[in-house]
Amino acid sequence: MAKMSNDQFNEMLHQLIQEERARQLLTSDPERAAEELALREARDSVENQLVVMAAEQRTIMHKGKKRYGVFRFPLFIGFQAPDGFLTPRRESHALFMYNAAGCRTYENTVKDVIVYEGDKDPVANFRQLFEGVARLYGVKPHVMAKFWPQVDKQCEAIGYSVLPNEEQYRFNRVPEIFIGDKQ
Repeated sequence: MAKMSNDQFNEMLHQLIQEERARQLLTSDPERAAEELALREARDSVENQLVVMAAEQRTIMHKGKKRYGVFRFPLFIGFQAPDGFLTPRRESHALFMYNAAGCRTYENTVKDVIVYEGDKDPVANFRQLFEGVARLYGVKPHVMAKFWPQVDKQCEAIGYSVLPNEEQYRFNRVPEIFIGDKQ
C-alpha cells in the first residue's frame, strides 16, 4: 500500500467532493430518482479503484413535502481488508471520512492558527461534523465511533494524520460510573 501525504489525500477528497456537488439530485419523482441511482451505480462499479462513490436513494422531507434524493458518499475500497484495515461496513468508511475532514478542520482552526488582533478566533464544531458525516452515510454516530482502532491503523499504514485522542474530537468515550469508594 503506497503512502501518501496529507496534502495528496486531501486533494483527492476535495476533488471527489467538488465532482459530487455538481451531481446532487433532489426530485419529487421517485422513478427519476431510482433511474439516476441505477445510472450512478453502474458508472461507479469499476474495479481496482482506491475510492468509489456509492449512491443511495432516500426519502426526505423538504419544506413540508416528500422528496426523493440520491445521496452519494465515498467508500474507500482500496483500504478494506485484506489490502487495508477498514471493514466493509459503512461505519468504518464514515469514520475514515470524518477523520480526514476533521484533520483538515483541526489544522485550520485549532493547531498553530494565527489570529490577528481584532479578529475572532476560528471556531469548529467537531460534534456537528461527526454527526453530519454519520448522517451522510446513513449510520448511527455512536456505532461509527466504535471503529477508531481500524481507522487509526489505516491512517498509520498510509502515513496520514489522525485526530488527537481526546473526547472533544473522537466522541468515543464510555461513561464512567464509580460505585463505592474511589481508590
